[in-house]
Amino acid sequence: MAALGARNGIVSLPQLQARDTTAWHMLSPHEQTVLEAIERTMSVLSILGFLAIFSTYMMFRSFRRKLFNKFMFCASFGNVGTNLGTIIATSGIRKGAGSPGCRMQAFMIDWLMPGDALWAMCMALTIFFQFHTSINIESPKLALTYAFVCYCIPLVPALTFLIMDVTRGKAYYGDATIWCWIGHNHNSLRISSFYGPVWGVIIITMFLYAYTASTIMGRSGRRLDKTVKLSALQKHTQISQTSEPRDSALDGSSIANADGNGGIPAPVPKTPSNWFMKLLSTQNTLPCRKICGIATRPATVTTVVSTPPTGVPYTQQKSRTNHGVRRYALVAFMIFIALLVVWVPATVNRVWGLVSLNHTNFAINAVSAAVLPLQGFLNGCVYLFFSRVELAAEWARWRESWTARPKSTNAHAEASNKNVNAEAVQALRSARTRSSDAEDGSGAP
Repeated sequence: MAALGARNGIVSLPQLQARDTTAWHMLSPHEQTVLEAIERTMSVLSILGFLAIFSTYMMFRSFRRKLFNKFMFCASFGNVGTNLGTIIATSGIRKGAGSPGCRMQAFMIDWLMPGDALWAMCMALTIFFQFHTSINIESPKLALTYAFVCYCIPLVPALTFLIMDVTRGKAYYGDATIWCWIGHNHNSLRISSFYGPVWGVIIITMFLYAYTASTIMGRSGRRLDKTVKLSALQKHTQISQTSEPRDSALDGSSIANADGNGGIPAPVPKTPSNWFMKLLSTQNTLPCRKICGIATRPATVTTVVSTPPTGVPYTQQKSRTNHGVRRYALVAFMIFIALLVVWVPATVNRVWGLVSLNHTNFAINAVSAAVLPLQGFLNGCVYLFFSRVELAAEWARWRESWTARPKSTNAHAEASNKNVNAEAVQALRSARTRSSDAEDGSGAP
């Protein structure tokens, strides 16, 4: 029955459990060498990306002011921990599934490699919090919560497998073709404890981005309509001259000021907040005054209707805030794209290994070995690209200080030479004066 299922292309779980546990040995020596070179090269690139993030974040204060730089700085420690495992490459497999080196490599990869997916979800959550809640996204407590989620939750299954592997000899960690990880005799655990949760996190991240993007587009459309209406009001100015009853009990100083200014009323010191409704209610207030017995007389009133100035500083501040949030959203989205670049080929490789019996595809394994250690390098590229303005400013400041140092040294040397020359000239003049005085004294009678 099992043979019939294998002949028809249907693979049962017992057949998967009975697979050869030395899949790496199915590759030729040349293919093994190529895989090892790919893994170590990509690991070195990612370590360089970590060093770029770590050094710039610690050296320059301007890099620490951005929120996404803080998150990427925290995520970079997971990247470098993963690379410490992937740079071992296939050496752990050569030492054997039960060796300490193989177990440590498998533990580091199983623990820290899913961290990038969790950090991408945390970035998407931050954007969601900014637009839909009152949570302070720059709070240190929020960053600590993210760090706990991204580093402590994946630690539970990884540490459990390591303890079970060491104490009970379950051999969870072993040959995974490209390095030591969950062995082929536990294929179901690869999906249930690793790839399944990672893709669940990726789907949640996609939903958060889609929901937040729809919110941003909706708010932008409403803000655009409001801006158009305000622009129409600001461009509308109405000047009308009407003859209507005027209150005789008006302040005489106002009339005097109006007569002294050529008939132009004195400016109102404060614009009422409800200026438009007050203007419309003028027609109702004058009859009320007449009914109440207040004497009125005809007068010419000039009415100028204009829109009061809007709060430009608040608008500019809100625009800068929205620009910062959108920039952060763009960075988070780029991190998400890099995440897909890493996890799609890796998932295809593991699914291929799950459904293909006693067969190893070198091309798919090579692609997986290239992209999985590359997370730190991709994060470093995104980090430096969106921090290029601060990087250019720090570089210009360093060059200016470096070039100003020799100039100041030369200026000090020139000043010293001028002082020495001035002292020498003064001494020479003094000597000439003394010699001339001596000659005059000797020639005297």
